[in-house]
Amino acid sequence: MLVGIDELAQALKRNDERYRAASERSWEINAALIRCQMARDDVTANGDVTATTIVHADTHLDKLVAATIVCNEMYDNIVHENATVVEAVHPRAPRLGSLGHKMEDYARYKSFQHFLLHGKMISIHADLTTGYQYMLSPMATSPQSRNILTDEEYISGVCIGLCHDLAKHCVQLASNAVRNTMAVPFINTSRNAVSQILEELLQFDFRNGPLRRKYDSVKYALKTIETVLYELSVAGAVGGHSHLIVTNDDTRLNDNIGSETKKMKIGNNEDCENESSSNVSMQEKGKEYMSLIIPVTEIAEIRERMDHRDQQRETLIKACRDGQKSAKQAIFALHRGDGQRALNLLQECESCVNDQLLPIIKEEPTLRYGSYSGLLEGKRRERATLFRNELFNI
Repeated sequence: MLVGIDELAQALKRNDERYRAASERSWEINAALIRCQMARDDVTANGDVTATTIVHADTHLDKLVAATIVCNEMYDNIVHENATVVEAVHPRAPRLGSLGHKMEDYARYKSFQHFLLHGKMISIHADLTTGYQYMLSPMATSPQSRNILTDEEYISGVCIGLCHDLAKHCVQLASNAVRNTMAVPFINTSRNAVSQILEELLQFDFRNGPLRRKYDSVKYALKTIETVLYELSVAGAVGGHSHLIVTNDDTRLNDNIGSETKKMKIGNNEDCENESSSNVSMQEKGKEYMSLIIPVTEIAEIRERMDHRDQQRETLIKACRDGQKSAKQAIFALHRGDGQRALNLLQECESCVNDQLLPIIKEEPTLRYGSYSGLLEGKRRERATLFRNELFNI
């Protein structure tokens, strides 16, 4: 018994050291992100686009994240917890400490910079390694078959975070729209991108949690950009800045994307049919155009995977109820002195865990915490009570 306690104490000490190392790495990544943003702010203020500080800051950040991704000690690899040496990290093993939040911040930073350079949202299969093999490719894998970004990190960082960064950037561009002729086209593109992201996220069935709260804030980012566009249109009409009113074909196409308001036209049926067909054609072109900006297919695949995990979670919660019921009844049986019935109920609880719950936990380790942990706690307490009764012949 003493040996078991010593081993448990060593395991707890090792876990504390791993959490401490993960917390320190989180602070390092956060500091690197701040340095990257400060370097870009300095370049914007000084107008020196050839400054090497951005390159050095981004390089340091990428190296830090790459080292974190391939480090097994940075994951709560609970599926292999009984192994002496962990050779592979489970693809869905949660990150220790606050590393998951820092990976979201990193994905958000990379996504925003990618949109500024290419005018579109980063794809799930994109690789922004800048010379490093394992960087921001959510579907790519490290040597340990670990996904670089989880689906939740991609939705939170790349999708939702990008919307807020675009809203903030559009406000900054609007303050200098008189001298910057590219400000209004970019704001139009940003408005359409955020609107399309909101439309795609609307298809998700988010349960109550941090991701749901972040999703609820996207509509405010869209409202901010639309307010900026409205104020620019008023300033262009009243102030006489004609170049603020964009009339190129791309902008007209963008303005028609997602528009649900149609002007009524009085005329014969043939004119109405022609108008209707032209509207349908414009909507199809708009969808094709937006598919070049937003990876709609990849987001739909993420939605399917998240829906599947939600179904697994509901199945696990319902199965845990049966196991918890058996565990509680076994304790009551021990209190009545019925050891045989308690043993039978304990076997039922263990069968529930091994046959129904463990396959789900092995597929989705993040579901270990909650109902499943409560069931294991009750089962182990029941086993300890049964062992005590047998030891002291109670």
